Amino acid sequence: MPKNVAELFRYLDATLEETVKGELLSLPEDTLYEMHFGLNAFIRSVAFYKNESETGKAYFSNLGDPDSASGVLGEMYWAHLHRRPMTQEFVTNSVDRHWIFFMSDAERDLTCLELINDYKDLSIHG
Repeated sequence: MPKNVAELFRYLDATLEETVKGELLSLPEDTLYEMHFGLNAFIRSVAFYKNESETGKAYFSNLGDPDSASGVLGEMYWAHLHRRPMTQEFVTNSVDRHWIFFMSDAERDLTCLELINDYKDLSIHG
């Protein structure tokens, strides 16, 4: 089971059918909320509900509740499929859009940076 965003994306890359990836690629950025009952539900299942890795559960729970966190992870995966650079601005905007609250902006920024660095691990080792 995935322990971080890189492992989650490797799992999604290997598991999702090409037709599903094609559907995700065809979604305009302003309609990504439509993934809530599709991709994001699958992400909730894999990263939260069926994740047997305690490390993975703690990692993903750091993003907040499964509904909000899966929104961020879904948007990041959409960007990954589009081969867009995973920037601090993109991830921070996604976190803010999904109403994930941290104790401070610094804590939010650190969490976003961790997600980005783990994503870069996918690029290096994937």
